[in-house]
Amino acid sequence: MELNDIRPGYFPIDAAPADATAFFLSDPWLRTVLRTAPDAASLSLLTDKGSVRALLGYYRGRRHRLLPVRRWYLNETGDVAFDRITLEYNGFAGLGEDSAATRSAFAWLLANLPAADELVVRNATRATANALRLAAAESGWRVRTTNRSPAAVLDLESLRVAGGDWLAGLGRNTRAAIRRAIRLYEATGPLTVERAATAPDALAWFERMGELHMASWQGRAAENAFTNPHFRPFHRALLQEAVPAGRADMLRIGAGGREIGYLYNFRAGGWTMAYQAGLTPPPDNRWKPGLVCHAAAIGLCLERGDRAYDFLAGPARYKTSLANREIPMESLVAFAPKWHLKVENAARRLKEKYRTLG
Repeated sequence: MELNDIRPGYFPIDAAPADATAFFLSDPWLRTVLRTAPDAASLSLLTDKGSVRALLGYYRGRRHRLLPVRRWYLNETGDVAFDRITLEYNGFAGLGEDSAATRSAFAWLLANLPAADELVVRNATRATANALRLAAAESGWRVRTTNRSPAAVLDLESLRVAGGDWLAGLGRNTRAAIRRAIRLYEATGPLTVERAATAPDALAWFERMGELHMASWQGRAAENAFTNPHFRPFHRALLQEAVPAGRADMLRIGAGGREIGYLYNFRAGGWTMAYQAGLTPPPDNRWKPGLVCHAAAIGLCLERGDRAYDFLAGPARYKTSLANREIPMESLVAFAPKWHLKVENAARRLKEKYRTLG
């Protein structure tokens, strides 16, 4: 493996073929990160015999105003605001769930990253997290977990085996709420789901989704996805590449001329990932635009033979009510065997212990 500095204007992404769930390690995603990352970001590519395995960001700063820390980020830039765009299913392109190959890749990084105190790996599957732990143990590094948040997934293949009626497998209250909401919307015409066929259409729908998304957050929070200055440029660039390639769906759901909402989903290996939404405010709480939009998108995925509809990580009641399985996801930091990092980690564990006891 080799670590290559990235020259300005140089975007040689040719990642290995995407596995299911590997959209965030695909050419469109990684290339868009390179094209839209902040100018100050220090980025490198990890290559293996000419194939890109990962993007690495580097950040040097101080923690607690005193502790010098040199951090590397797997497939992120290290810029806090930019990385809020959020990747999931982190790992190495082309390795999938090959734990031995993933462990070897991590072992190489821990041994070869220059000026490295820490390696940050956010939103990794259990297999990737375990591979990092094994590589760290072999290298004398340690690993701490910073977050756990499972991805809620609707397994479409199991639904087909059971007859294809995915609503029948939901809880009684959720099923009733969706069917009632669909009846309300269909009083003026049948439910429709359209996929933007071209990048210009997708970009126009993306902007409309943004309007609805921001309106829904007014009065609830000062910040949302679209208030992040990096969010819109990143996804406008991504859509222009991913939509024509069939790697992203920008969907418009409606009924009888009524606009219900928009969904922005990613696709990889028959795996659809629900990333963002914008919903028209409903007349009252009987109308469930979010549930209806996802129901329409799930129907589309069943028709075209997709394997799964993934709501991605993050707690939300609607996700667990619609899904039929979970994929554990974990964010981790591996840190080098240096005395000041060991002391900091011990202090952190002691603080967490007393917080738990309190």
